[in-house]
Parts: sequence; structure tokens; C-alpha cells
Amino acid sequence: EKIIGFGDVLDNGNHPKKQTEEKNGKYYIWPIDVKGNERKWRYARQSIESVKHLLRVKKTKQGYDIAIGKDFGIVRTVWQKSKYDASEYGTKLIQDLVPSTSFDFPKSVYNVYDCLAPIVLERKNAIVLDYFAGSGTTGHAVMLLNKEDNGNRKFILCTNNENNIAVDVCYPRIKKVIEGHKKWSDITKIPANLRYFKTELLDIDHISHVSDEQKIRLTYRAGEMIALREGAFIEVEKNEWWQIFRDGTKYTAIYFKEDKKKLNELVKKLSKLKEKVVLYIFSWGKNEYKNEYTEYKNIKVEDIPEPIIDVYKEVNRLS
Repeated sequence: EKIIGFGDVLDNGNHPKKQTEEKNGKYYIWPIDVKGNERKWRYARQSIESVKHLLRVKKTKQGYDIAIGKDFGIVRTVWQKSKYDASEYGTKLIQDLVPSTSFDFPKSVYNVYDCLAPIVLERKNAIVLDYFAGSGTTGHAVMLLNKEDNGNRKFILCTNNENNIAVDVCYPRIKKVIEGHKKWSDITKIPANLRYFKTELLDIDHISHVSDEQKIRLTYRAGEMIALREGAFIEVEKNEWWQIFRDGTKYTAIYFKEDKKKLNELVKKLSKLKEKVVLYIFSWGKNEYKNEYTEYKNIKVEDIPEPIIDVYKEVNRLS
């Protein structure tokens, strides 16, 4: 639920009978306490819009109420609530979700939830990266945040798969959170998409000098990486010349070849689509095709593989 607007002040003779009223699928909330006494809102009608970003809808026995938060605050160092119990909301949770395996010392999902909330609660499209993932608690916590406010946050969990933790614990745990578990129905059965990628090192002597042959090979193997960048994971076509992915709102295409004799055929195919398309074209340098195909309003052109090589160079510099 979310606040969609504020009504005008009622006439003196108008007295709602209930704190929450439902009309045509919308809920109207009045300042009436649990004893049925009429109260007043803290903010006047002319000033309430200025604090809308601080307001939250809160479920109550009477219906709904409006709670107000703060722009900032200090997170306490010691957390002592029962929901932070790692035995109950860590170990037992994983044992129920993935009965065939075990994991030592998993964190409570609520512990991670409350670590993330101060940072991403107001960022419904945030991307959360856990570069040392274990049992998948970070991903589970992000999904809980999305469930509560209908957010679209994403998570990326990285692991070296030590003791097969990604295959035996992390992946099946997140999968079960999506599918649902009867005992944990309040924190599972959360709609989401899940993709599992395996990475490998590129056979390149030194990133500062990448041969032409290696550039071609990198482009052929970059399809999944580009799809991840664009958020389009459904492969709809692949041949020796190109690869096409899509999601619900856009397409992503990669043209692999140095030989461009099939490029116009691909562009013609993409131009017929109603959705937006990002087209990656193999090139030896940068921005070689940036100004090409501008007559097609639905197509945006990017170079490949130079942008990927630049990322590797930056990673190499930082390491």
C-alpha cells in the first residue's frame, strides 16, 4: 500500500464513523483513535505535501494508519530484538527452505534487512551487490524490502562457490523464497526473477594489449554479460552472426562479426520491432557506429568489445 493523495478538510457537520473506509478499491483514513475519538492530523492540509516522503501506511486492527518517519537518524549499535536471532531466522530458516543441506552460522534475514533498510528504503530501484555471498541472506533481505513496498530493487550475489555453497545453498534458497514455503509464508513466495551465471578467466596475456583475434573471441562470448547489463535475459535468437535477447519492454542485440555483410539485415529486422533496441556492433575502436542508423528511432547503437576491455583495464589498474 502507498499514499496516493490527500483530501480536503471535512465540513464541521461531517463525522466519519470509522477510522478507515474503503471505496472503489481505495482506502480513506481519518484521524480517529482506537477508542473512536476524533483527533486532528499533526500537519495542516496546506503543509502535508511537504512531508509526504516521510509518511508510511501502517496496517492496524482498525484498518490502516499513517506513520511519520524522519529524514535521518542514528542506527543503534546493539540490536536485541528476537527477530535478530540467527538460530531461528538463520539456521532454522535455511534448514526448512533447503532441507538437503546445512550452512554454518547464517545471519538472521532481519539482521541484514535492517542493515540495508537505512540505505535503500527510499531507493526502490537500488542495486545491492554482495561480493562475498554465502547462504543468500542478502538476496532474501532485498526481496523482503520489495515485498513490503512493491519496490524493484535488484541484487547481485558473487561467490567462489567454496564447498559448493552457491549450488547447494544460495541458489536453491533464493529459488525457494520465490516459490514459497508454507511455514515461512510471511517471508517467502515473493515474485522475482533469478539468474545464475558462472564466470571464467579470459585467455589474454595482458589487458593492456589485446590482440584482434582475442577481441573477436571476447565479443562472441560477451552475450550473457551484455544481457546482464541491459537486463534482458530471454534469448530469442542466435546464429553465427548475431544474438538477440529481450525482456518485457526492450530488446538487446549483439552483432559479432568483423564482416558487416549481414548487419543491414539485422538492423532491418530490429527496426520492425515496436520496443526499444540496444544494438551492440563489433568494432575495432570506439564510437565507430555511434552515429549510424539514427533514422531508426527505436535503435540505439553501442560498440563492442572496447567498453568491456576498458572495464578490465580499470579493474587491472585498481588491483
